[in-house]
Amino acid sequence: MRRNRIPRILLTILGAALIAMGVGNLALGVVGERGTAVVTSIRRQGGEITAGQSGRYLYQIGYSFRLPEGAMV
Repeated sequence: MRRNRIPRILLTILGAALIAMGVGNLALGVVGERGTAVVTSIRRQGGEITAGQSGRYLYQIGYSFRLPEGAMV
């Protein structure tokens, strides 16, 4: 009996954590503030991705935005 309970407990904990993450994302969309970011850099990383179509690359995009206090992040 005890062996059957451990997977159920772990799945319950995982499910509760995923529900909490989903609720947190929804709450951020409702009570969060919108802002405008400025792209500061675009850099192609590494070589071509061989999986799937050819001509695909990974890019790193840097951005910054101004906080309400005036600081740049």
